[in-house]
Amino acid sequence: MSSDTKLIGFDDLNFYLNNFADKVEKRILKTSLSAGAIVIKKQAKKNAPRRTGTLRKAIKHKRLKGNRASVRIFVDRGKKSKNDGWYAHIIEGGARAHKILPRKGKGISIGGRVLTETDHPGIKARPFMKPAFESKYKEAIISAGKRLRVLIEKELSK
Repeated sequence: MSSDTKLIGFDDLNFYLNNFADKVEKRILKTSLSAGAIVIKKQAKKNAPRRTGTLRKAIKHKRLKGNRASVRIFVDRGKKSKNDGWYAHIIEGGARAHKILPRKGKGISIGGRVLTETDHPGIKARPFMKPAFESKYKEAIISAGKRLRVLIEKELSK
């Protein structure tokens, strides 16, 4: 494919991709999708509230295994996570006021005092993932498309 050739539409894309081995096709698609995901991930990191920086560090993207070419943008969480963003859903969607009750009969320790229960005032939503997607999805598609073109041209020139 010469440098002046343009890919137009899915029919052309399918034609080129179908000429590659499945493994090569999958690598090209996942790498291209990762380029788009990075655009959205960077914006999500900028949007995330910064108190300690843990939430921003926990925003990741990952190529998914399996037959389909897919990439996921997520907040890493859990005990094995280097940066545990377990609370991301609360920041994104907020929480209404509620009572906090002790677990397993133990009291709640707040500021050195042990309470049997306490009222949580709730938290206002501060979305960061959804606005990142909404503001950057077009740029992500363009970035993925550019990477796709480069990878196809590189593979065809072999």
